[in-house]
Amino acid sequence: MAGRNLRELEAELYLDHRYHLGTLHDFTESGQDGAFVAGQEPTLGDAIGAGGLIYDNADCDKAVQLAAVTMSGVFAWEAVVSSRSAGGANAGRIVNAASLNLRWNGANIFFDCGTTLQTALDQPFTGTIIATRDSSDDGYIYANGVPLISGAVGSGSLSAHVVTIGNSTGWNRAFDGVIHALRLYSTYIDPDEAAVLHEASRIALWPGAPKRSGIVTP
Repeated sequence: MAGRNLRELEAELYLDHRYHLGTLHDFTESGQDGAFVAGQEPTLGDAIGAGGLIYDNADCDKAVQLAAVTMSGVFAWEAVVSSRSAGGANAGRIVNAASLNLRWNGANIFFDCGTTLQTALDQPFTGTIIATRDSSDDGYIYANGVPLISGAVGSGSLSAHVVTIGNSTGWNRAFDGVIHALRLYSTYIDPDEAAVLHEASRIALWPGAPKRSGIVTP
């Protein structure tokens, strides 16, 4: 079903992590609570008017893990981020699992489920990244609601894997910047829906943001 409104899209949320007010939250009933890795806790702080998990490219030992997440077939990641650079070892991860990751490498944004889809998205970047896969294992990447690229991404699935936010599972690919929110949808997101999610996700004080609402700030 294409062109759904925000309420309809949020009905497809599998996990919903928003980082604000100095607290890690899980707003879904999935039970997929975030947990800091002992000794690798990110800094909780405020940036451009909204809280987030702060990562430093010079320190790659900071990550948050989620409980074992199961997801296959169609899905979508939505990440609200403020990045400074490509990240640790020039390949920082926004989210990483054994067979799936969303990351920067140099000036390119990558979406990988066994096959890599990539396109230019220069640093620094502030905004909403949506990466989604359809039933044909084709992927689509949107930045601030605008389509960037589409193509094959592979059939990799999340099946009882630990999902790592802000680093790779090897702890050597740190995200460099602030992750304000991460959402996982059990659905494919079309271009109109990507624009709806971006509008709902904008943080006050971002250029062009008209209000303090959306998924990050209360």
